[in-house]
Amino acid sequence: MFHFSPEGAIQPGGATGYTISSGGLIYTIDLRPGSVWSDGVPVVAQHYIDGMLRLGSTDKAQLLYPISGFEDWSTGVTTDPAAVGMQALDDHTIIITLDDATAHFVSILATGTINFPVRVDNPTGDPLGDLLGPEVSNGPYIRDEWIGGDHITLAKNPLYWNATSVVIEEIKFTFMSTPDQFEAYQNDELDVGAFPGNESPYVMNDPLLSAELAITPFPGTQYVGLNTTLPHTNDLRIRTALASSLEKQEILDHMINRYAGPASGFIPTNMSGYQENLGYPFDLNAALALLDDYIASTPGLNVRSDVVIEFWSNVEANRLSEFIAEMWRNNLGVEVDYVPRVRLHPSHDSVSEGSANRSSPA
Repeated sequence: MFHFSPEGAIQPGGATGYTISSGGLIYTIDLRPGSVWSDGVPVVAQHYIDGMLRLGSTDKAQLLYPISGFEDWSTGVTTDPAAVGMQALDDHTIIITLDDATAHFVSILATGTINFPVRVDNPTGDPLGDLLGPEVSNGPYIRDEWIGGDHITLAKNPLYWNATSVVIEEIKFTFMSTPDQFEAYQNDELDVGAFPGNESPYVMNDPLLSAELAITPFPGTQYVGLNTTLPHTNDLRIRTALASSLEKQEILDHMINRYAGPASGFIPTNMSGYQENLGYPFDLNAALALLDDYIASTPGLNVRSDVVIEFWSNVEANRLSEFIAEMWRNNLGVEVDYVPRVRLHPSHDSVSEGSANRSSPA
């Protein structure tokens, strides 16, 4: 339907454009006339609606919850697709109704897993498609061959609406481990391949490999969320001290990878809306001054170690959270009780994507 340009702008794909009602609740999407599937069947609005409806049973469903009735469809409250706010006005027009104005909704429609049409009458009879059976496609390529465990070969789709721009006639994806990819690439057996992280110094120091290295952006932001309703993190001084005492570059160097960068906000670099110089840079003197001011004005607190942070983390972020907890202990002198858990307990003061904290009563 839509896709992102390398600069992060919304670009037309199967759609040619859209309009939004004055209240921001109704989106009218115009589809590209003349588009057909690889078997010649026209691509119509209902195919895109069916593609979004199928996501109701997947872990991507919440992305479409802004659509009226979609959450009920996803959770089984309704089984009637007509109760969802999506309508095919005609073969080339989709009307989508939202419950509330959602400024980023078009960006959701440009997300790769969201915007693919589906043929419920596809040759296999399975709305999701049988990966090993016959297949139709409305994209630039169709699957030509699949040898299980070995490779997949894609061939150019001559019926693709923009076929004249497709210059590569065939693409072969070979199933390989990352070390095997790296070896095959160096032997000129692959055009594109990955390399193991521990080979980074070798790649960066090799004149040929470093010149051929292409770093693919993978936007994302890792963060620690603070609960602002319970002590001690209900005080701006503590929240600022916690943020200002984290040496982000050290965290990246030791725990993540050399290609990531310190975040100053939720929107990553190279994405539309990114702003520089947000948030709190590392400033330990300022952090300690705020912490001491908080202690001096809070009954029952006398020294820095009287402030106890209970830091929750899901299992996927344990090592990173342990590193952050230790940095708080060393830089601020506060006590940090690290609590790896699968679910957040209601008594925790704060929660984040992978971490949380709780302060002891004053």
